Amino acid sequence: MLDYILSDLLNVRSIVNSFVDKRELQSQLEKYVQEQYVRNKSIKNSLFRNEPVEFYRSYVPLTIQNKSLGIMSDSLLSVLKKFNQIIIIGNAGSGKTTLLRHLVLECIKENDSIPVSVNLRSYNALENTFENYVSKLVSEQYYKEVKLMFGHRKFTFVMDGFDEIRYDNDELFIGQIQDFINKYNQEKFVITSRPGTNVQSLDGFYVFNIKELNENDVYYYLNMMVDSGLDGLKISNALTNNRRLVETINTPLLISLFALFINNNNEIPDKKSVYFRAILDSLLSKHDSVSKLGYIRERLSGLSKDEIESVSTVLAFRAFSFSKYQYSKDELYHEFQIIKKIRGFDFDNEKLLYDLIVAVNILNEDGLYYSFQHVLLMEYLAALFVSRTGEMKPKFYEKLVDNNGVDISVSILEFFYELDRFSFVKYYYVPMLELIVSGQRNENYSNFLAIKTFAVSHFIGDNYDNEYFNKFMASSLINSLKSEYENNFTNDFDELFGL
Repeated sequence: MLDYILSDLLNVRSIVNSFVDKRELQSQLEKYVQEQYVRNKSIKNSLFRNEPVEFYRSYVPLTIQNKSLGIMSDSLLSVLKKFNQIIIIGNAGSGKTTLLRHLVLECIKENDSIPVSVNLRSYNALENTFENYVSKLVSEQYYKEVKLMFGHRKFTFVMDGFDEIRYDNDELFIGQIQDFINKYNQEKFVITSRPGTNVQSLDGFYVFNIKELNENDVYYYLNMMVDSGLDGLKISNALTNNRRLVETINTPLLISLFALFINNNNEIPDKKSVYFRAILDSLLSKHDSVSKLGYIRERLSGLSKDEIESVSTVLAFRAFSFSKYQYSKDELYHEFQIIKKIRGFDFDNEKLLYDLIVAVNILNEDGLYYSFQHVLLMEYLAALFVSRTGEMKPKFYEKLVDNNGVDISVSILEFFYELDRFSFVKYYYVPMLELIVSGQRNENYSNFLAIKTFAVSHFIGDNYDNEYFNKFMASSLINSLKSEYENNFTNDFDELFGL
């Protein structure tokens, strides 16, 4: 493998003039390349957990794009040959590490260069120079000679996990990385990171983003899951019957979570909240432990998983209440101060922001503004907050009835209904229907369509069109819902006290 490249490196003048054992050095380099190939040609992941499988049995070709350059490509190596130094930005579970595995295999198969896989989270800037750390990855014994080989257009440095750099060492770390890149700028470099880090401060790099998977990609990936022992037909049917979920399953990780959830449950979930609970759990704790051999990503704020979730629910609730879908940093810090008072937490704003963007990836950073990773995730968290507010729930729903300035979507109504059915129906949905029947809310009401659509899809039947939902139907639905929650309350009360 890469024989001619290895031969060229052994003929580098500084190596030729050294007293090193050339045969032994060649053997060390060949061993390293072979180990790289073997390590990456098979994979274990959340789908193939029991034994390694051939890498391309579970690989979904990913597309990277740079909109300002007008470039979109599914060949990372071809882009790297053109631009030499690139940064790849992608959210949690978007396939960054998998994409780098593909690049390593491509470099070797196409005899392009020696790929050097650098796990950035394993490097301690206080104990070693970055240059020594990288060269020792290739050969502990001949690391000095390896450094002499760097800079001759024969290596591709594949650096994964920039977002996993220890926060307290990042300035020193970044300085050493930049020095290394400047010294060996004839080589190719690719660095991956989640959004929200200062990776873009590195000089000379072109920034590409991993494009979200589209619907065709999702089905392509699901088709491969039959090979993993999952029930492909069951998963496909689940997706077909939950069409509104397709837009949320836009990364390999989320597809895997969806497939595993469906495969491991006898019933296809008709509750969107169940699926989003799984997504939230993966963001808070499961992703790195599944995909990176037990690695637990450090949370700088010092808050526990449950506390991070609590912060996120408050933030989402306020975002929903004010129909605010993005924040400047100052606005977000103002929200954090409110959350500190509400929850009694003590944290550093900057470190919490890092956690929400990088460690758990609940928030996205887009230029100078921040938003939830997906509006459906924000709505789920907001509904979760409301469902936990106890005696305050009636007051919230009553205010929501009176406030025409809050954007109401069908999905937020679904989350309220699934997570807080009794209070939602009694204090919000029935009063809203009564306003429609009385004529106090009509089609000019901004959220009228969501109210009608929810009624048709959940109570009347999808075979009816929204246009046919009238006051007569609303009156019948009011009587039915009132009877339901009154009976349910009586039954629950009797059961609670053994009556």
